[in-house]
Amino acid sequence: MPTSPTDPPRIIVAPTELLPLLQECLLECVHSAAEGVEQCGFDVEAYPDALARLDLIRALLDATGWGEHGDIDLSVHREALQDALSERLATERDMQASAEQDASEGGRQRASEYIGQLVTFMQEAGLVIPND
Repeated sequence: MPTSPTDPPRIIVAPTELLPLLQECLLECVHSAAEGVEQCGFDVEAYPDALARLDLIRALLDATGWGEHGDIDLSVHREALQDALSERLATERDMQASAEQDASEGGRQRASEYIGQLVTFMQEAGLVIPND
């Protein structure tokens, strides 16, 4: 969220080649957030936080333009973007390690490419890159 109403937006443009990976990552987060809503069951007090998380991720996904563009206002979407990309980076690192153990060159190479794309985009966006 913006630190004050007068803060100008900070727009980062997701490269076209990153958009499919970014959108896949965000769709996975939407799925996870929807499961969080479902887990609320009859606990009415739990719904606001679960729905807020779902709304943040959905708004970020919409900001990617569904393949048409990738203009993301970091003053609005920074936290959701940080969380989503950090989760996916951890997943790709795990996939890379698993592929190395299984001697799967194709899997290792794909994970390495995704890791490189994610790290580069996170650096350009000024996001924190979590350690292994």
